[in-house]
Amino acid sequence: MAQVWKVIADTLQSTAHLLPPPADSAVGLVGTVARLTQKALEGKEASKENQRYIEQLVNRAVEIASIIKKYVAESRYRDEVFLRFVTSFHTTMEEVSSFVANFAHERWLQRLIYGSTMKSQFKDLWRQLDAIAVDFTLHFLRIMDSKGPHERIEHPKLRDFWKHSMKNDHEAKWIHFWDQFLFEFPSAQPFLTGASASANKVKFQEKALPKDANFVGPLEINNLFQPPTALVEEILSSVLAGDEQAVILKCQASATEKPREVHCWNGYWIQGSERGDMTAELFIADGRKIYGGGSDQAGDFTWTGECHGSQVHMIKQYIGQHQVLYNGKIKGATMDGTWLIHEGWWHSKGAFHLERQCLKLVVTKGTRPEVGMVQIGGMQEWAGYYEQWGEKSNMSANIIFTDNKKIYGNGMDSIGRFTWLGRYYQRRTSIQVDLVKQYEGKHPVCYLGEVAQEEDYTVAMKGVWMVSNGEDQGKFFLQLQVSN
Repeated sequence: MAQVWKVIADTLQSTAHLLPPPADSAVGLVGTVARLTQKALEGKEASKENQRYIEQLVNRAVEIASIIKKYVAESRYRDEVFLRFVTSFHTTMEEVSSFVANFAHERWLQRLIYGSTMKSQFKDLWRQLDAIAVDFTLHFLRIMDSKGPHERIEHPKLRDFWKHSMKNDHEAKWIHFWDQFLFEFPSAQPFLTGASASANKVKFQEKALPKDANFVGPLEINNLFQPPTALVEEILSSVLAGDEQAVILKCQASATEKPREVHCWNGYWIQGSERGDMTAELFIADGRKIYGGGSDQAGDFTWTGECHGSQVHMIKQYIGQHQVLYNGKIKGATMDGTWLIHEGWWHSKGAFHLERQCLKLVVTKGTRPEVGMVQIGGMQEWAGYYEQWGEKSNMSANIIFTDNKKIYGNGMDSIGRFTWLGRYYQRRTSIQVDLVKQYEGKHPVCYLGEVAQEEDYTVAMKGVWMVSNGEDQGKFFLQLQVSN
């Protein structure tokens, strides 16, 4: 085993100088610690239990060094988060180096004398390394998932197609594009197979106006597949017919008629040997933004996040409690992934599984909201203020009223970002609302009010707010923003 650590040490120290600072110093330090581990194992000064502690620490450090090298290879090392992670990692590795050195040199006897503190030191260092590894891995995955040439493509299906099927290259040969395209979109085969296939492909390629007739890139694909809300086969048909304007007008008309859906999901999260059941409702707005809420044994919570193709990144904010980061992948009617809680030095992680239920809470989306109308199912903007101690503080919010009498959304005010979770009740001339405004990582605020038409025909939500302790309270006012 000592020989293995020698190889690892040699590899890390020989490649560290190829990395930009401060990554070079951090990875080089991992190599130094690997060499100290080699000496500790060769000298056999440490007990088997202590050897296991040393190897666990250094194994974790080598994993982080590997992530750093991948991160640098993707040219992401200039971002602020990366520098913060590497600096924290370097500091921790200096402590790990001191810890391991006690077993590799003459101080091992002193370590045995004070052995009672060894286990607690190991646990503290392990928590630090593990937290860095988890946070850095999640950040790296989010960066890799959201960055790349595919970002230039607005159409969600084509963006996902370019990222995965075309390996997110900056350009591809047309012949390769068509092979993958027909495999991914069988509905396009009537237009691109048969006797007219070659002529149709040429016509489509000419419309793209590529810099090189043999290659195509994300920018050309984005220009061709417009508008982003249209079906792929509709766009193909309009382009080949020379009537692109028809599909644009069709999408503009259907955008105000197409139903939106709140999907119900049932599933569970796993923490160690414990399994916790949860139910949730998720609403995806504009094809990417995620809003919703749910409940489990820990309490009620809100969802906010983003959907990039099949990849999902969400924040689960318990009302009056902590946040949980969720990263997963949707495959058919299931969503699987990992969750992470990280508060200071403490963190916990595990897996989750959700299954979309057959029941769909259909949210009817009516025509464009005019003055005096609250839209059911669409994301609407509101702006106003809340009063506290005689002063008004600005507040803006995005709110969804669903067909099943739920309210979801998010917003921002002078205190910070927040999410909405609540219910509404239809009255004869107004809508009564009962909301919880949950600040990210902070306290919740209860909002009670009503939505009604003002004398000037604008729509306003107004009422009172109260912090749970009952000591702080005041009035609030939000006005529906209607675009011209």
